[in-house]
Amino acid sequence: MGIQEKISQKYKELISHKFDNKPKYQAIIEYIIINEPNLMDDDRIFCFLFDKIAVNNGLNECELPSYWTIGRAIYNYKRKHNIKASSSAPKTTRLIIDIDKYNTLLQVYKFDNKKPSIKKIIEKIGIFDNYLLHNDRKLVEYFDAIALLNGYNENKLPKYWTIIREVFEYKRKIKAENIVR
Repeated sequence: MGIQEKISQKYKELISHKFDNKPKYQAIIEYIIINEPNLMDDDRIFCFLFDKIAVNNGLNECELPSYWTIGRAIYNYKRKHNIKASSSAPKTTRLIIDIDKYNTLLQVYKFDNKKPSIKKIIEKIGIFDNYLLHNDRKLVEYFDAIALLNGYNENKLPKYWTIIREVFEYKRKIKAENIVR
């Protein structure tokens, strides 16, 4: 049984919840927070469950909000309700999707040094596959594969929020460089 199946089993009741109408993404986020508040600090599982609940309630995959939007909504909810991350909140999260880290297409992302920074991985993705910088679901999937290929532990991967925030910084840097030229 893969990790996705284990997560699905653990949160089976949560995933199978049916809303009366096609839910807005905010309603799904609040539903997860109310039922599993500890997941606010584990964005990988939170996003996985969000996607499962949304699709189970009639949203198409193309209608799903970006992970950045989900992360931002969690942040706003925590701010609005004055919720601080607990001292036991994970700084990193574990792999929850099946990844073929031995895919030959990923060899272009092999670094000389083990465990390159998030910034270095994002820069290399920007060089070889700019499309990924505009699709955060695919971005985090590739990021995980590249990170695992380059020495990261599958139980200590950076949070989605951190990866996507680094993409925003990279895009801002590129935009600034293009303006100066």
